[in-house]
Amino acid sequence: MTLMEDERMEVLVFRTDIIGKSDSENLGDLLKEDCRIKTWNIDQEDIDNVLRIESTEMTPADVIEMVTRLGYMCEELPE
Repeated sequence: MTLMEDERMEVLVFRTDIIGKSDSENLGDLLKEDCRIKTWNIDQEDIDNVLRIESTEMTPADVIEMVTRLGYMCEELPE
């Protein structure tokens, strides 16, 4: 079994209040430091300012804790 077969990439999706370039960059600096995050993006054109994170190791609670620690609202969106 290869490493890729053993790990399943998950896409975690959240509603946030991250608006504007400075908020996005502020969060991005933190997300880039976490080796568990493979990719991430924020759709600021969506009414929910959707944050998507691809990871094989993170839980929704991990992401919510990271984002709220910076002072932003973050809640998981149902699939």
